[in-house]
Amino acid sequence: MRRLTPIKIVVVCSNDGEGWKSCLSAEKDLQRLYKLAFPKQVHFIYLGNPRLFDSIESGSKYIYSIALKIYRLAPTHIVFLSHRIHSAPILQALDHLQFNRASFLFHIFGNWQIRLRRWRRTQEYFRGRRALFLTNSTAFQKMVSASMNSGQRRVKTAPLSIDSARFRFSASARAKVRRQMKISEKETVVLFAGRLIREKGLPLFIKSIQQLSDQKQHLFRVIVCGGFEENEADEMKRLLLQASRKMGSQFRFLGELRVAQLAKLYSAADVFVSPSLYDFESFGFGPAEALTSGLTCVLTDWLGYSDFSRIPGLVHWLPANERKCQEALTRTLAQLFRTRAFQSPRGRFRLYNNARIYSHSAQIERLQKLFHQPNWPVFHGFKS
Repeated sequence: MRRLTPIKIVVVCSNDGEGWKSCLSAEKDLQRLYKLAFPKQVHFIYLGNPRLFDSIESGSKYIYSIALKIYRLAPTHIVFLSHRIHSAPILQALDHLQFNRASFLFHIFGNWQIRLRRWRRTQEYFRGRRALFLTNSTAFQKMVSASMNSGQRRVKTAPLSIDSARFRFSASARAKVRRQMKISEKETVVLFAGRLIREKGLPLFIKSIQQLSDQKQHLFRVIVCGGFEENEADEMKRLLLQASRKMGSQFRFLGELRVAQLAKLYSAADVFVSPSLYDFESFGFGPAEALTSGLTCVLTDWLGYSDFSRIPGLVHWLPANERKCQEALTRTLAQLFRTRAFQSPRGRFRLYNNARIYSHSAQIERLQKLFHQPNWPVFHGFKS
């Protein structure tokens, strides 16, 4: 049996709480998973406000105090976890300290395109060192790889994870929620859950379900839940109010829910819809949660959702074009309402294991396997 090489990991992350909500949630989960995966080998260095790293002097005492902590811990691997922290000052300080023993792992989030210029400015501090970049989907991996010299071996994929046990289908929760909402089993429940913004497809979703409601041919209910963003809140509230007035009891808006409430709602629903056109996102927590619950999903076929095709028979794909997406969504929902070709409650129990790739335990296994791989590839820089 091959003996594993001893490892010591330093995870550099932020506890500031500012930034994209989905990314902050992913970072918090990853911190916990590192603790579970490497209980005796991992050390965390928490930084303050990541905005400091946009303009801070690389030679400042603060940066050197961080670099010195890392140097004294003498890790075999250094992980940069935050989607906002600009790692260049720390890497530069480590370079000045001539600390060149550790390999680097950079968790890459959906803002890669925005920060690519900064990454190019950073590369001089770790070019020639062993380094990996960890993305959340295959399509995103290909995009990041294309920006590097010989990038394919240096970019790995590991989907973000969820508490799969929490989102497992519950027949009792389904019955209770539908009873409280006075929804019969003959009615198809369509769920839209997530950030309520234009780029997540809420306007085109409402347009589709209003068209289907006007036809009066289908027996269905619509439930929308999620939070607003300040710059679009008034517009989205108007759309929701119009839908509620036009569709009456056929339409329910529940606001932003706690995780436990959302899990019950997944069990109560029949179809989950996310016609997102948000191309800065590399993963979708909503679809992962819905698929874990055995829900039939209607999703946009684009960068962040492409890997959900791994769950066979549960996903209907929409084109990633606003006009074509809206037309395809209307057709797809009409077909599902007619045929009721979605998973029965009994079938949803059986599908739980198919979505195990999104569980915390699967993510822990991926991290352990990755860090025990010998000889990470050397980073040769980004393409100009």
